This record gives sequence, C-alpha cells and structure tokens, in this order.
Amino acid sequence: MADRTGLSTACQRSANLVGLGGPALFQTNLVQATTERQHGHIPSDNLTPRHRSERLASLLDEARDRRDLPAPPMRRALRESAGLSLDAIAQVLGVSRQAVSNWELGLRDPRPEHLRLYAEVLRSLQEVA
Repeated sequence: MADRTGLSTACQRSANLVGLGGPALFQTNLVQATTERQHGHIPSDNLTPRHRSERLASLLDEARDRRDLPAPPMRRALRESAGLSLDAIAQVLGVSRQAVSNWELGLRDPRPEHLRLYAEVLRSLQEVA
C-alpha cells in the first residue's frame, strides 16, 4: 500500500528506521541514486579503483589539452593563416561561430567535450602553417 508520496508503508518504515529523515528524503535519495545510475554518474565514495583511474586519466588528458592550447591571439592567427572561417571551424567542432570567436578572443575556454578536438584542429593548423 502506498500513500501520497508514492512510497509503500514498508519503504516509509525503512526510511524512518535507517534515519534518512522520513519518506520525502528517502524518495529524494532514491530518485537521485536512480538518476545517477542512468546517466553514468557514480558518487565518488562508491568509485571502484578502475573508475578512479579512468577519472584521473580523463582529468590529466584535459589538463594536457588545456596546456597545449595556443594563446587566444595565436588561435585566430592559425585559423586565418590557413584561410579558414570561423564558420568552418565551428562546423567541424559542432559548436556555434560565436563559441569559436569567444575562444579566440580569450573570453571563454572550450568545454571539456570540445577541448580535445579543438586542440587537435589547432595542432593540425600549426603543421599546415
């Protein structure tokens, strides 16, 4: 039997017994845990050694990519010397023209999901120049 929170009476009793602060908090924790599992997010205290190593490797790769990015004015110079437009670079990266412009002006940094490819594009442009 469930009440208006959608939790069964047994779940409510369990929540109260384990000190989670009652049914509403129990339901919130349950929803959060389910969402984290669905989206591949694992709370840091539940990471396996393999997941910790993968996270560390990812962070180190991102740090290397950021370190290897040329200074913003050089980014623009590389693009222009190759005769490429902002639109062309944006299309390759799957971002807006404005995003690339902001990166070249130093107003914003590329997000991690775009950083690696942007760094590769700039490295390639350096080789061409």
